[in-house]
Amino acid sequence: MKVAIPTVGTRVDEHFGHARTFTIFTLNDSGQIVESETFYPPSGCGCKSTVGVSMQAKGVSTL
Repeated sequence: MKVAIPTVGTRVDEHFGHARTFTIFTLNDSGQIVESETFYPPSGCGCKSTVGVSMQAKGVSTL
């Protein structure tokens, strides 16, 4: 399972619509993080209205 969280460095970004980066975590069947990567949303993605499509293409199932 892949989960994406809006982040600023190592902290959760409290404003999803203005997040400049997301961290995508890959979890194993036990819920442990086995991989992480930084995702930069496409520019012009105002209030992140289309970020879901980009995330889905990367295999993210939970935002």
